[in-house]
Amino acid sequence: MPPDPFTGIPADIQAFRDGWTEITDHGHPYEVVLARDFSDDYLAQRICGTFQNMGDKVTASLVSLGKEVSRASILELLIGDVAIVQLEQFTTEMLVKQKFPPLAPYEYRDFLYTRWYRSRFNLSNDKSFAHFMPPVSGRHDIIIMDSRRFATIHSCTRGFSQAGRTGSEDSEVWMEAGAMLRRLNELEVAIFSRSASNLLNHGNGSIVVDDELIASRASDVEQKVVSNRKAGKEGPVADCVACALSSVLLGMRLRVKNDPENVEQLLHTLPLSTASGNDLEVAFDLEVAFDRGYGKLSSVEAIASRNLHVVTVAGTLGSRHPFNTSDEWMSTLKKPNSWAAVRRLVPDEINATVRDDGRKNCGSRIENPTLDRLRSSVKCMKGIFEVGLLRWNRNHAIGVSPDAICRLVVEEAPDPVLCCLEIKTRVSESTIAKAELARKKHGHFVNCSYGDAVFNDCVPAANRSQVLHQALVTGFQHGVFVVCKLEEGQGSIVQIVAIRISTEKREEYAKNLCKVVNPLLGFLHNENVIARGILMDSDFPDWVTDPHRTILKTRAKLYYGHLKLISTEEGDLRPTKPVSIYKHSTQYRYNKHKPGLDKNT
Repeated sequence: MPPDPFTGIPADIQAFRDGWTEITDHGHPYEVVLARDFSDDYLAQRICGTFQNMGDKVTASLVSLGKEVSRASILELLIGDVAIVQLEQFTTEMLVKQKFPPLAPYEYRDFLYTRWYRSRFNLSNDKSFAHFMPPVSGRHDIIIMDSRRFATIHSCTRGFSQAGRTGSEDSEVWMEAGAMLRRLNELEVAIFSRSASNLLNHGNGSIVVDDELIASRASDVEQKVVSNRKAGKEGPVADCVACALSSVLLGMRLRVKNDPENVEQLLHTLPLSTASGNDLEVAFDLEVAFDRGYGKLSSVEAIASRNLHVVTVAGTLGSRHPFNTSDEWMSTLKKPNSWAAVRRLVPDEINATVRDDGRKNCGSRIENPTLDRLRSSVKCMKGIFEVGLLRWNRNHAIGVSPDAICRLVVEEAPDPVLCCLEIKTRVSESTIAKAELARKKHGHFVNCSYGDAVFNDCVPAANRSQVLHQALVTGFQHGVFVVCKLEEGQGSIVQIVAIRISTEKREEYAKNLCKVVNPLLGFLHNENVIARGILMDSDFPDWVTDPHRTILKTRAKLYYGHLKLISTEEGDLRPTKPVSIYKHSTQYRYNKHKPGLDKNT
């Protein structure tokens, strides 16, 4: 058995191994796909299904009523007679109470159409009706109400019966704001019932639940909420549900105090039951996304009992996310349906591999001004190209990520040769002084060979192996080492060193490097392991400790998944565009669903 490779490595440069909670779900490999491809495969199918479902249901409803399919008939269908009749009744009661003429037949529908048309103008009623609405209505043959009658109906619109209410003599029961707001529930259900029954995609749809602050200056509102994010808005809050793909609002229910089941009651207004009326027999693939404020375990369990797919940020169960183990999840959840709803939220293995402390170092991009100066001032450089991580074909455990690749004109070659470009910015006074001394001794642009006296003067010892390593992986026979210093916040070029690297130097370095790499990392690049996509305990050498195995199991899955993404059937690689971030599919779906409601309210 080889000795532990970590023996003798200074503690400051060892991989951080402590403080991790082991993730037990390693049995399935990752499938890494591009966001565009995932959207095409996942969202496109659901979007097409949603709009096809909407068209089929609306058409079937109109045909069953003996009506022609047109924009007017569709609008009339979705509004619904029940809601209009209730609004007409309640508003007429208020008009009569205020000594105004009662509503004429179809007058309230005209009011609604004018109200929707009026909402297109962010102006006062007087200016909108006098200067902006008439020209547009004449051009598009739109009939608008008289502005005074419109304002009167608008102020008298009510959502519940006024019978028995006598102003200052109202009973205490009537004036309880919570009870009064709950009287609106019947109207809330009636308004959205047609939309929910005709526009909800049961088969493979996606809905999103969020709260909405409703602007209101009424004095009888139970509780007003003021939001710094929404200037000028204060009033009651309503829980809303909308289609995440079509942005159609499907339901709304005002919140009142001491009603923890408001969201559950809101979802019960949607036609989610099967023909038998048993929610547990739902067979469709409907996904529900909640805003992060809806992640309480009790709420998740209640929604999960209806066999719906839930995507949310768990507030109670996920307080230590992503450091929960599968055993913790199973012990906390009480019902099988609850686990079915949140098993897609198993701790994110990608995030669990990064610890945000002083041991984690993140690289930064090269200064664009430095690259621009090299392109413009160095005539022997015919092109500079930024690249990502490069893998050595002879040993896949060895790679390099140079700052750039450049085409360099050299005396010994008739055409420009490719070489790696390494840029180092000196900050401290001592390192800047050494770089300027080397420039004074050898010049601004230097030609040298790896290991000679000029090379040793111009390239610090800490960077020499890096230049050789880049040449080994890429197979280039030349390299460029650029030293910069900060001037006015930008890099100023101190010296450019062009280095010739012989084949003998590269092969000697490769021989010594492989002696360390093969026993240390060779098992990670076994063909059978890569094809499997996951690491198993039998794949590890005996010297690998349990903390190391946990971290390697997690990180290797992402590496194998990405390698499969960029590999061709012939075994070649086809690198993707630069990847800025990896997201779990659940998180990606959640981010795509969430704007579905925000676009509506």
